[in-house]
Amino acid sequence: MYLSLDQAVLRLNYLKKRVAVLPVGKEILHCGSPSVYISSYPGNPRYKQKRLSLRKKDARRILSLIEERESFLREINIIEDHLKTTRGSLLRETKMDREFFEGVRAFADSNPYEKPKYAPEYKGIRYRSKSELNIAQILAEAGFEFVYEPQLYLGEVKTYPDFVFYVPEAGRCFMWEHFGLWSDSSYRNEAQKKSDLYLSRGLLPGRDVIFTYESDEIPFDVNTARQQVNAVIMTNVI
Repeated sequence: MYLSLDQAVLRLNYLKKRVAVLPVGKEILHCGSPSVYISSYPGNPRYKQKRLSLRKKDARRILSLIEERESFLREINIIEDHLKTTRGSLLRETKMDREFFEGVRAFADSNPYEKPKYAPEYKGIRYRSKSELNIAQILAEAGFEFVYEPQLYLGEVKTYPDFVFYVPEAGRCFMWEHFGLWSDSSYRNEAQKKSDLYLSRGLLPGRDVIFTYESDEIPFDVNTARQQVNAVIMTNVI
């Protein structure tokens, strides 16, 4: 696949509209308690310059929107950099067809990072978490061939996506990254770098890559994950 200039501009316009209504702020400690400070919130001005305890569900929701805004800003920078350098040419992305899938199959389960001692197992493969095992089950139940943690290169950068799976109806494969320690700030930083790597190659969330998240407050939900898979596949098949 390729991300055309028109697609890039459409995506950029959408992101800018979303950023314009999302809150600006940061996570802080207030009297030893985790809180979110909202410096501005164009979509809901009553929260401007407010501090909310993260013990409250509404505060956690707003913090997730703040993080979403930061993620969108990074994506905007990446797309704008591409538009500056291409000057009307196509933005090249990885061609993830059947040949690509067969190539990564040879490097399945090659992530050198050590797995947990009691890593759960499913059909002969040991997964790093129960949530990743659940993802494998979702893909297997749908009848999709998949590869777990293959080594591959995006541009010149070596990476290990959690899953690469092939959908014959779409004639292509997709990637799936599950970020299971989202409560940890250093983990979030590394996860965002990985997300940015996909974006830098024109691989878009919701179209080419599925991102799922899990934190202390928000556990992994299998039904929601199934809906995400269906939405991505329908987008590419219809």
